[in-house]
Amino acid sequence: MSMLDISNCETNILGTFTWTTDIRYWFSNSISVEYSSLSTAWRLGGNNFTIRGHYKGLLFGNGQLFYDDSRNQGNKPGRPIALTLWEASNVLIDSLTWRQPQFWHSFIAYSTNITMTNLDMSAISNSQWTTVNTDGTNTWKSSNVVISNWTVTSGDDCIAVKGNSTNIHVSNITCYESGAMVIGSMGNTWQPEYVENVDFEHVKLNHSSNAAWIKTYPGTGYVRNVTFRDIKFKDVNQPIYISPCIYTGQNCDGSRLQISDITWENIRGTARYNVGAGIYCLRSAPCRNLKFRYQYHAVEWRAGAESLLEY
Repeated sequence: MSMLDISNCETNILGTFTWTTDIRYWFSNSISVEYSSLSTAWRLGGNNFTIRGHYKGLLFGNGQLFYDDSRNQGNKPGRPIALTLWEASNVLIDSLTWRQPQFWHSFIAYSTNITMTNLDMSAISNSQWTTVNTDGTNTWKSSNVVISNWTVTSGDDCIAVKGNSTNIHVSNITCYESGAMVIGSMGNTWQPEYVENVDFEHVKLNHSSNAAWIKTYPGTGYVRNVTFRDIKFKDVNQPIYISPCIYTGQNCDGSRLQISDITWENIRGTARYNVGAGIYCLRSAPCRNLKFRYQYHAVEWRAGAESLLEY
């Protein structure tokens, strides 16, 4: 479903949108979003519009069918993103709920001046197959985005800021079973990519893989002026992580993507392992001006241990 050129419009969703159980239909009819050969079930674009759910509106993706069909294959062609903002500007999305999305819950692409608030997202598999790649949202080629007051349960990144995104502000987020607050992935195209002026603050994480993560491929471009502030976490794998050659194996030193001016402030909680931070930087593009302030990490040594910090 493609709805572009929306203008000066307010829409209220007070019921449930349910996507068809005919997954073969989506494999043939989902709409391209250009990024990484992905597609979407619903594409919205235009200027100066609002969508409110009033805590009653629900987007139900029948995602379990896709999880089982994909069998842990994350980017299976045709598996659609639930909702994409595409070439949109001056937009407010408020008080909507997502359940069992087919792929990512949402995607923001080629857009500016976007505010998404008071959203509730959840993807949980009830079979042997994981949800895999049910991110809360990803920004790409977008600017001036505000994301606040979200609760997300996903099997992948909670909030991810991808290439050519600037002025992204994320606050008051609670994530479960996720990859947490992420820059990337990026740097996997032949053109330089950049991310600049990003703030993540007032975030709570439960049983996530990481807390504050920058992941890039060995491409070109830069990540600059990113702050992770006031992040509390419980039972994560690795609280702070920079991986400049994600998915490319060890001993990578071919990246030209510069990571600089990164701040982690008041990052605290419990981790599963005895590693508080993994910072991997390259001779070809050294990390510069990394700042750590008021860190406190504790380790939960035994399964089922109580949190060592008030959460």
